[in-house]
Amino acid sequence: MKTQIIQLESHDETISVKDKIEWSQTHRVLLIWPRRGKILRDQLDLVFLERHCASLGSQLALVSKDPKVHFHARQTGIPIFKTKLEAQNNPWRRSWRLYQRKQLQKAASSPREIDLDSSPRKENQHSEKPLLGRLGIFTIGVFAVLAIGALLFPSADVRLPARNQWEEHTILVQANAQVTQVHVSGLVPARKVVTNVEKRATLPASGIAYIPNTYATGEVVFTNLTVHSITIPKNTILSTDEENPIRFATDVAVIVPGGLEEEAAVKITALKPGAEGNQQAGEIVTISSSLGADLKVTNPAATTGGTDMAIPAPTANDRETLAQTVTEELEAIALDLIREEISTEDVLLSVTPNIEEIELQRYSPLPGQPGDKLELTMRIQFSALVVSHDDLLQLGQKMMAASQSDAFTPIPETLSVENLTAPIILDDGESQWRLQVRWQNKMVWNTPEITRRLLGQPPSQAKEQLAKEYNFDQPPAISLYPEWWPWLPFLPFRINVEG
Repeated sequence: MKTQIIQLESHDETISVKDKIEWSQTHRVLLIWPRRGKILRDQLDLVFLERHCASLGSQLALVSKDPKVHFHARQTGIPIFKTKLEAQNNPWRRSWRLYQRKQLQKAASSPREIDLDSSPRKENQHSEKPLLGRLGIFTIGVFAVLAIGALLFPSADVRLPARNQWEEHTILVQANAQVTQVHVSGLVPARKVVTNVEKRATLPASGIAYIPNTYATGEVVFTNLTVHSITIPKNTILSTDEENPIRFATDVAVIVPGGLEEEAAVKITALKPGAEGNQQAGEIVTISSSLGADLKVTNPAATTGGTDMAIPAPTANDRETLAQTVTEELEAIALDLIREEISTEDVLLSVTPNIEEIELQRYSPLPGQPGDKLELTMRIQFSALVVSHDDLLQLGQKMMAASQSDAFTPIPETLSVENLTAPIILDDGESQWRLQVRWQNKMVWNTPEITRRLLGQPPSQAKEQLAKEYNFDQPPAISLYPEWWPWLPFLPFRINVEG
């Protein structure tokens, strides 16, 4: 049978609840009290709502933990439960108020025959009945009313002792980034958490670089290959005969006399400073101009005076060492940021984040340049795979549902999960670890059979019988309304059995 479930709010009152009920199109309406706030604690409010449901052709039931609401509900004969699950799993007893009202409506709607001619005669006969007879009829009526009250008025709550047991399972959890749903086999999705971190660090230079300091000087001799005199301008370029020649320039202009093999000497200076300008005798043989067709040149003696200066400079090993140090520091920072982003109960699949991309790696000074220290600025994007604790709880819920039996029902709020081992990353990128899933089961009672056994019994005898038949460690608790009533109700719907 369909049931309309209406969740009440802490500000609801009788009229607002009545409006919510009017939208219902089912035969049963279940009102659920809010966890906080005390509402509809007056018996007249409950009677009003029960009558309104009856006018709509629906049966009303309540879910509340408020003792005052429980008391008024029992007094008015409205079914009441402590949880929504209990209300859905247990039958609803019919309200005796609704039963009485329907009987009165049925009696009022049935046609009655009125004998107008015989009415005066019946009144006369009634007036002629003896006083003792009328007193007997009155006494029978009183006893009949008391008997009906004894059947309908008393109610009882029977609370059975808890028969709970723990159930636990160990499962091999497999986390994969390609999975999108939780499977009862242990397969859960792993989500990627990404973060960007940047750091600048320095390292003293451990190497030495040589930079040019002074210019090399020397003297060359030009030899005339013609019969004419030749003027050699100042800054005429001379060089060695190599793939990467060393160049020199004449310091002054000079005239080579005419005639074959006539010679003239002139001072030269290297174009670039440094020790590379120190050349052996006979190395400078090239004239870098048109004069090379009429003259030949050589240096009779070595050029000297070119020097290099030694200064600190970072080495390739310095760059590698600094990059490794900065990367490790960035990994530690990224791991802390990822842990701050996720819940403490989530499972981080690796203690070292993965490098997604090196977005920036800038050295100063550049390779080959001097400097007393090496500076590096790095920005790296890291990622890590994480399994949500909610997904692990969902895995536990699926296992709990798969293990449910007819004799026991699980208590969802007792579900817990615990990691027994640390995650291990396999070659294919999947992670595995062992997880313990644990929950508590509650015995399912056959409440109609228990109710049938308790009908009309004294409370002490009922407790003894239940403890004996169901092997309770302690007797059940039985509460009678009113408290002075000596027997449990004779009608099943007036007994509420809770496990």
